[in-house]
Amino acid sequence: SKSNLSTSKSNLSTSKSNLSTSKSVLSTSKSHLSTSKSNLSTSKSNLSTSESVLSTSKSNLSTSKSDLSTSKSNLSTSESDLSASKSVFSTTKSVLSTSKSHLSTSKSNLSTSKSVLSTSKSHLSTSKSNLSTSESVLSTSKSNLSTSKSVLSTSKSHLSTSKSN
Repeated sequence: SKSNLSTSKSNLSTSKSNLSTSKSVLSTSKSHLSTSKSNLSTSKSNLSTSESVLSTSKSNLSTSKSDLSTSKSNLSTSESDLSASKSVFSTTKSVLSTSKSHLSTSKSNLSTSKSVLSTSKSHLSTSKSNLSTSESVLSTSKSNLSTSKSVLSTSKSHLSTSKSN
């Protein structure tokens, strides 16, 4: 009986020790569970944040695609404008070349006109000189006519005198 009592006491002591160990393990397990729950909450929060970032990234990707499409459209418009500008520049060059040609022709015509005007002035001067000469000749002719009339009158007078004689 004493031996059994001693064994029972030993078993009781062992049981108490096991109970204490179990309580310690339970406490540790509860601590681990709390940590796990906290980690789970953090993981859920991180997951939510990741999903939000993913959504933002998708939105940014969509915006980037839209911007790329707009940039391509702007590039196409710029190329079209450049082509139109080149065409206008070419037309302007052609018009400028034609204008230069017309200017050269106008200068040549002006030179010809000046030459013709100079010739006309010379002809006018000659005509004036000829007119002056003609007027002088006419005056001389009138004087000669007057002299002829006087001579004719004298001749008639002489003829009359001759007849009378």
